[in-house]
Amino acid sequence: RQSLTAYTGGAKAVLAARSHLPGIVGAVAELLRVPKQFDAAIEAALGPYSQAIVVDDWEAVKSAISFLRRESAGWATFLPLDSLSAPAAPSAPAGGGVIGHAFELVSFDDPFREMARLLLGNVVVIDSLDTAQQLRDNLRPAQRLVTLKGEVVRQSGMVSGGSDRQGLGILAQEREWR
Repeated sequence: RQSLTAYTGGAKAVLAARSHLPGIVGAVAELLRVPKQFDAAIEAALGPYSQAIVVDDWEAVKSAISFLRRESAGWATFLPLDSLSAPAAPSAPAGGGVIGHAFELVSFDDPFREMARLLLGNVVVIDSLDTAQQLRDNLRPAQRLVTLKGEVVRQSGMVSGGSDRQGLGILAQEREWR
């Protein structure tokens, strides 16, 4: 397995110890298969949740958190497969430049469907900031637009973006390690 250099803090510690911790499935970035052309968009949509740890159940969550506390190894976010519940994804706003729901642009094994819907069901991938400006007023609450370059636009008007990130993102690294 890779050296886990792309991971930080508690996520890195849990993944490194997964053979000793019951119920650890893997990090979100390990479980999603993202076409290369959508790397920047999906990475931006996931944000820090690309490093969230997917586990079988609440017992695995408790065990992993106990491990992190005992080892003073940091903090992590956990997604227990036995209790995830994603709201229904609202329809994507209509208009030119809409590529599709982020959830539909990635692939994953069936047990991870609810995880993917939870993290990406409210995200619509679009081609550009110009498209975002045109569509923002048509967003539903909690829905976000993400451009192919990774800019994120929220219904509130908040926009995140800037220069390209240096090096490979965690999703691209996971694809190379496969």
